[in-house]
Amino acid sequence: MDPTALLAGAALFDSGRYFEAHEVWERPWLREPDPQVRRFYQALIQLAAGFHKLRAAGNLESARRLLRKANAKLADLPDALAGMHLAELRRAAQAWERALDSAVWQPPSIGPLLTASNSGT
Repeated sequence: MDPTALLAGAALFDSGRYFEAHEVWERPWLREPDPQVRRFYQALIQLAAGFHKLRAAGNLESARRLLRKANAKLADLPDALAGMHLAELRRAAQAWERALDSAVWQPPSIGPLLTASNSGT
């Protein structure tokens, strides 16, 4: 796992720059040899792409589809992966998906992607 890219992408995600976060995570995703870490990067990329679709283009259906895909990948990952604690991220991503699926849709609060417990610090 590339911790520099992971944290740089998370900072972009947390500041609402979802497309840029996606771009930062794409290179390590393509180069990562560990299949579980690749799956983790792909889930992050899909989360970022989903929020980009939602916020930049107002495309609710694409956002829903991408968040479902990201959650499916996160669900298959262990709770601890390469020093990351994924349970909190998994809960947040599931809450984002539920918010998008709710009958009375309101934009979800997109909190920090990585907390101190997730960043390995």
